[in-house]
Amino acid sequence: MNFPGSFAAGDVEFSNLRPVDFLGTRLYSIQLGQQVQFTADIQNNQNIEQDFAYVVTTDNLQKQVKWITGRLAPGQTMSPAISFSFDTEKAYQVDAYLTLLPQNVLDKNDPSDYSHFAKPENHLASQLNVSFTIGGSISYAQPPQRMIPDWVRNNAQWWSLTQISDQDFAKGLEYLIKEDIIIVPEGTASEGQAEPQIPSWLRKNAGWWSQGLLSDDEFLNSIQWMINNGFIKI
Repeated sequence: MNFPGSFAAGDVEFSNLRPVDFLGTRLYSIQLGQQVQFTADIQNNQNIEQDFAYVVTTDNLQKQVKWITGRLAPGQTMSPAISFSFDTEKAYQVDAYLTLLPQNVLDKNDPSDYSHFAKPENHLASQLNVSFTIGGSISYAQPPQRMIPDWVRNNAQWWSLTQISDQDFAKGLEYLIKEDIIIVPEGTASEGQAEPQIPSWLRKNAGWWSQGLLSDDEFLNSIQWMINNGFIKI
C-alpha cells in the first residue's frame, strides 16, 4: 500500500488517510470481505466555524461513493471514518475528498453525477488517496502527518509548570504511541514501570512546544529518541 504525503490547503488541513478496524487500529493488510473504515485527520485552523463533507470513493466517483458531513469549530480537530468492504481480489485505489457541503456541490438536476466532488473549486483541501491489493501486506511508504490533539499540548504546558505529575504526562505519551504518532520499536516498552524516568530538560522542551517555540516534529522526535533509548518507560 502506498500513502502519498499529507496535504494542507488554505486554513483547513486534511491528512493521513488510512484504513482502520472498528476499534480505530491501523490495518496492515485488508482481506476479502473485511469491513474496513477509511479515516483521515481534519483540522480547522481558522477562527470561524467550517462546514465540510468527507467523501470517500473506491471507483473514481462512479457509484461507490459515500460521504458524511459535519462542522468544525475554530481550532477543532476531527477524524471522520467511512466503512467499505471489498468482494473482489484485485488492486484498488481509494480516494478521499474534503469538500463543501453536497447541496452546494452536486448538480440539483443530476445529483448522481459525483464528478463535482473532484472539482478543485469545491475543495477545502487537496485530495488524498491510497492504493492497495486485497490480501497483500500494507507498506506505509511515507509516514503520515503526525497530528497532535490539543489536550496533549495542554498536558505538556501543565507538566512543564509542574502542575501535573510525570505519570499524568506519560499517559499523554501512551496515547501518542497508541495512535502511531510516536513509533516505538517492538520490545521497547516496559511493562509495570511505576515511575517514568523523564529527564528535566524534556520538561523545558515541553514548555517551549506548548508555546509554539518548538515544532511538533522536533518535540515528537525528542520524545521518541528518549523512549527508544530507554530513558522514558511507557
